Amino acid sequence: MRSQRPSKEQLLQMAKEAIEKNSLPFEWKEADVYDFWLLTTIADIDKFFLVPYLYQIYSIIQGKSVDEAILRNGLGVFRKVPIPEDIEGQIYQFCMTIINEGKASTANLSFSISICGKIAQKYPDLRSETLNAAYHLRDTRHSPAIQSASKNVIQRLLHVRVNGVHDSH
Repeated sequence: MRSQRPSKEQLLQMAKEAIEKNSLPFEWKEADVYDFWLLTTIADIDKFFLVPYLYQIYSIIQGKSVDEAILRNGLGVFRKVPIPEDIEGQIYQFCMTIINEGKASTANLSFSISICGKIAQKYPDLRSETLNAAYHLRDTRHSPAIQSASKNVIQRLLHVRVNGVHDSH
């Protein structure tokens, strides 16, 4: 494992090179927190580039002994990129488990509710469960990140219910 986090400029340059070369500069089985910072940076630049890699990202973050920072950055990727329909259910359940267990960091809870809200916008049968989770987080967790994420999910899902809007972003 590397001993120092790359600077923001270095991450940005590495991300641009990865996109330009259409490949990632690491092996999945050896991916560490620095590689996941790079993935988050790539997702900021090009939200579609990582879609083919989402299965590997999910495989790593759902591991039992995953580092909290790797989990945070992996969830950060799913929050930013379009999630393929064939893994939406798995991602939704994974994030809902994080929320229901309530043991995760503030960032991981707020990212998880945001991801669930993003998926629930497309599926009416998930909206009630997601709204309940968002209300619970809003009412029991007082960190600004969780408050903001929960309120955003509530507003988006209530807007979808009222207007029948299906916004997939």
